[in-house]
Amino acid sequence: MIATKKLFAAALACAALAANIFAQDDWGNDDWGGDSSASTESSEKSFWDKFKINGDATLAGRVYFDGENAEKTTVTPIARLKLGFDYEGDSTKFSSKLRFDEQTLRYDNEMILDEFNADLFVGDWVLSAGKMKVVWGKGDKLHVLDNFNSNNYYDFLIPDYLDRRNSEYMFRAQYNCPLGFRVEGIYTPIMHGETYAQKGPWVPYSVNELKSKIKLYPLTINNYGSLMDAASKQDDLYPNTYSLDYGQFGGYVNFSIGIVDLGVSYYNGRYKQVSADKTGLIALGAVAQGASALLPYASFPTLSYDKLQSFGLDAQTALGPFTLRGEFVYNLTKDTKGNDPWTRNNSIGYLLGFDVGLPIHNLTLNVQAIGNVVLKKDEILDGKIVIGGILPVSTKTYDVDYDPTGCYTNHKIVVQLQDKFYYDKVTATIKAIYGIERADLILMPEVSFKVRDGWKATASGLVIHNFGTEEHSEFYGWLNNSFIQLAVNYTF
Repeated sequence: MIATKKLFAAALACAALAANIFAQDDWGNDDWGGDSSASTESSEKSFWDKFKINGDATLAGRVYFDGENAEKTTVTPIARLKLGFDYEGDSTKFSSKLRFDEQTLRYDNEMILDEFNADLFVGDWVLSAGKMKVVWGKGDKLHVLDNFNSNNYYDFLIPDYLDRRNSEYMFRAQYNCPLGFRVEGIYTPIMHGETYAQKGPWVPYSVNELKSKIKLYPLTINNYGSLMDAASKQDDLYPNTYSLDYGQFGGYVNFSIGIVDLGVSYYNGRYKQVSADKTGLIALGAVAQGASALLPYASFPTLSYDKLQSFGLDAQTALGPFTLRGEFVYNLTKDTKGNDPWTRNNSIGYLLGFDVGLPIHNLTLNVQAIGNVVLKKDEILDGKIVIGGILPVSTKTYDVDYDPTGCYTNHKIVVQLQDKFYYDKVTATIKAIYGIERADLILMPEVSFKVRDGWKATASGLVIHNFGTEEHSEFYGWLNNSFIQLAVNYTF
């Protein structure tokens, strides 16, 4: 926590220093050596004309109505504040965004600094450094090849795409070639894994289950003090990603052929979701049942972020009233044979979608289908490990890619309908997400009204339901989290 505060303070100090440097942006002009008061006045006016402050404040109340104790549920208050600071000079651009909400203030102080970057324009080059969010791919807030930033699911899928992305410390170079294509390279010295809610209704079921097992086993075999000590250090199970070993790099080329915009990308880094080596946990369970010979092999799961290379293609074009878009990616891991239960198999992902304005009032329709296919699925079913030379165990149910339905694909259709009324002051939106293999449905309706002078009132909600076997739902543990919400927002 202290280190984070120091990092945050250093970042703000850098911001102040940069602002001071940028304020001198008139050095070398005709006023050099002239009247000092006039020169200072001119410099200050130049800076403040190019400096902007913006913000967004939201206060909301949310009521969950689909749980067992829904009738006892009180209103959950939600408060968020975003502040932005921007400066744009002749050859430089500086911007930062601060974010204040319960998640950042109580659990994730580093993400108070939501974004922080400086851009230098040199001819056809743009050189950038800072704490940034970069989107790769031509999907509309839905992607299969956008890998540099991780997701923050503290409030599930409710925030907008960029709002639920964790920023990353990056160095970025972009070259706009006069021949009509753009080349981009990115390097991040460290990375941040996917993050989740620490309390409340959106804590993942798998996290709660893992914590319960870690607490349960030491109580069952409480004669072994070392295991008890380990149980008190659950957070230490996660790898420390503040290391050059977790650096990421990649390149992206955009160009056009006729009316089709194309992109080719390469990413080298890691998955942002942990995988678990459960060898020690299996042995731990056996020890709890009396197999004391396996005690030397007993431990809690070893969590890791699998190394990943992604090879991507994307495209976008217009066809009559339609805007068509697509993405394709091949994900390569170390488990090319598919028989390592603790490492993700190779996979392919794809996205196809379109949006169109309908000839009904101001109605617009956006449809996207996204899919993932795990390769070498037969190896997932056949793998076996031997613990201590005496306990052969089938890895079928422990494999990081294991699916109890035996269906190693995951496809979703995302549909959004939106209309505007009353001179665009009222916007009505409904978004639906349907998981084909697991029969999951999420509905997110919203009606917003622009009051005046930056004020907006919004009524929204979420309905989440499974039409199949609930235990197989991708959102198991969150199926009782339907809610309604009223919010007031001010933007300046």
